[in-house]
Amino acid sequence: MKKIAFILLTTAIFLFTAFSYGQATVYKADTDYGNKNFRAYVSVEHVKKGLWVKSKDESLDRINLAKDKYWGYRNSWGESYRFKNAKKALRIIEFGAICVYENKPIIAATSNPDIVPNWEDNPYGLSKNHSFSIGSNGKIITFSKNKFLKALETIPSAYTQFQKYFESNSNDILVKIMEYNVAVES
Repeated sequence: MKKIAFILLTTAIFLFTAFSYGQATVYKADTDYGNKNFRAYVSVEHVKKGLWVKSKDESLDRINLAKDKYWGYRNSWGESYRFKNAKKALRIIEFGAICVYENKPIIAATSNPDIVPNWEDNPYGLSKNHSFSIGSNGKIITFSKNKFLKALETIPSAYTQFQKYFESNSNDILVKIMEYNVAVES
């Protein structure tokens, strides 16, 4: 009886995941990120300088990123990415006045359903494995405390706030960026 229940459960899960769609999308601009009025795809995959998009009707199309300008995409696992260039997309960790990205090309897949964030000692610390941008269309810069502060020089209040934070030798910078984004958006 347990085997039959197990088989029915696994079949139901397979059918649900095999025929579900609408999780993946393509962002033409940063304003599309988080927007509910988007074109849904069964899957979106970034390969070399292109995006392969699979529609609900099972048709497969290729978007040439070297020719067409796109801001990013969300894969069928719900992970969003911003394009650094046609060949490279960075996973979005935090979106707002200050955006944070992960540089490593680890994506979720059936063979790897858990994302390994490579946190080292602190899940809220940022390292050379991360990048940031000031604003969602800002230049993507590899993270270091000095580069981060230099980028904030044009926003004196933020510069002072983060400089004091770094001087206190705290390492939960991602939390502070999230708090800053919430305060700016309010």
